[in-house]
Amino acid sequence: EDLQCAAALPGYSCVDVKIATANGWDLARCETDRCKPLPGQGPCLCCPETTATTETTSTAATTATSTTTATSTIADTTTTKTTTAETTTAETTTAETTTAETTTTAETTTNTPPICPPSTCCSATYLEGGACTETSGLSKKVKKKFCSKAKMCTNSLGVFDTKCTCCRNCKEHKTCKNRKGKCVDPASVNWSHWNFDFCYKKNVKCLKRNGGMNCVCCGWNDPTNPQLGQGENVQPPTQVITPGRSL
Repeated sequence: EDLQCAAALPGYSCVDVKIATANGWDLARCETDRCKPLPGQGPCLCCPETTATTETTSTAATTATSTTTATSTIADTTTTKTTTAETTTAETTTAETTTAETTTTAETTTNTPPICPPSTCCSATYLEGGACTETSGLSKKVKKKFCSKAKMCTNSLGVFDTKCTCCRNCKEHKTCKNRKGKCVDPASVNWSHWNFDFCYKKNVKCLKRNGGMNCVCCGWNDPTNPQLGQGENVQPPTQVITPGRSL
């Protein structure tokens, strides 16, 4: 959260210390006490904005091998003189052998980092599981249902960007609401906070931000007293609910 950073120091912005370090920011020019970290986020600094240019150079290594071997063997037979005939010298020459040239070219490429990489601030914003998301490709319906209107997150350069927004991955279907449960993303949920007693295996549904996500509805033996924050950071056992059965 920007306290007295961008307004007091033009060209400066708030950035997570870990992200600034990983992206090679000049920490000597950063100032403290001008930014406040969001819940679940590490220390923040007020730093001058910087850009990074990544140049990808394709290197071509060419190896040419040309070996020419010329072998000439001349065998001279010793002339033997006899009283009746003379044997002349016989010469034998082998053909010249040349190896073909071989050229090998190797190219290296680098992967382009995502515009909106994972961010700890989104995990703190959505304890049921969320991610830093590039919203330009999302429909208005999805953004309204799953994404925050105010919680921005950092781009690949470590700077808070309006293109990057915190979005939850899962939302309760009416079948989960009827059980007084909570739909979570097992890959990013804070299990210790929710302190669930079990998760439903089937017959209880969740809404997913996109089809590739895994969402599950979890609940408590006593939904009126979930004792949040007192659990362990592990997924609870699954429980099968027969249709029509009530807890």
